[in-house]
Amino acid sequence: MKFDSPLWLVALAVLAVVCALAFWRGAVDRERRLARLIAPRLRESLMRSVDGLKRRLKGVLLTVGMLLVAFALARPLMPEIESKAQRDGIDIVVALDVSRSMLAADLAPSRLAAVKAGLSNFVARLGGDRLALVPFAGEAYLAVPLTLDHTAFIRTLSALTTESVTKPGSDLASAIRLGIKTLAVTNRVVRPPARVIVLLSDGEQLQGEAIVAAQEARAAGLPILTVGVGTPLGAKVPDARSYRRDLMLKNEFGRDVVSKLDERMLQQVAAGSLGGRYALMGPDGAGLEQLRQSSIEPLVARALTWSDKEFREIFQVPLLLSLAVLLLEMLVNERRRTK
Repeated sequence: MKFDSPLWLVALAVLAVVCALAFWRGAVDRERRLARLIAPRLRESLMRSVDGLKRRLKGVLLTVGMLLVAFALARPLMPEIESKAQRDGIDIVVALDVSRSMLAADLAPSRLAAVKAGLSNFVARLGGDRLALVPFAGEAYLAVPLTLDHTAFIRTLSALTTESVTKPGSDLASAIRLGIKTLAVTNRVVRPPARVIVLLSDGEQLQGEAIVAAQEARAAGLPILTVGVGTPLGAKVPDARSYRRDLMLKNEFGRDVVSKLDERMLQQVAAGSLGGRYALMGPDGAGLEQLRQSSIEPLVARALTWSDKEFREIFQVPLLLSLAVLLLEMLVNERRRTK
């Protein structure tokens, strides 16, 4: 047996102690008040109608009923069946940079357009892999949860723009951490499939701690395959707020913003994870294909049968028992029957 909300078990233990102390304190206070109000020689005759055993029984029933309610709130689970499935594929989270710098045209027609085309070809060559899509700029969000529907993945990918994330900036760490969360294995999966994060970016980190996040991926047993988008020479960044394509984004000094590919950052992120690799995407997406062949295909070849143990919730049983016990407590009369 296991519990879906185990914290209620702590409440169960605390409740048991509190109830025991409450009943003990109540009995002591009751005895003290009776001693103060009733003379000892009159106590037996006046208290003859009170059944002390039934009074204690009511206290025990009330306590047991409350404990059963707390046990039901912990949501006990009983193993029912263990299903096995074979899937010739792995789980892949694609983290895509959609910051303003992805509008730079050092890859034609722009970095973002080039990476969309490269990803479309990449997905077309995949088999039974589950894909998730995480766009990011100053923050990250899950646009597509893990799915076998590659068509839906491509449709969402095609709709992404540099306006898809409202917070400006480039936070690689937030994308990596969301990827780790998306690939987290539930405790019901006994043998999970292989998992990997594919991070596509120009490597410019304006906030966050990408190296620290990569080490967190290592601790979770995840490789990060980083893909450099752009060129080391870089290019000016168009102003997305303007209808004129020749109008460039300006910095605080009034100069054109030039975005350059930071390969060193992406290499460090890959090296910080477990078995990560870096590749330059290139104008035709060759880097993505290189990583697919060198890092993803071997994982698919080693894909094993994974098991999913099904659990059945049985909270109804303790809940019904608690209702029965509490009803019984209400029916118990602590007064003796008078003849």
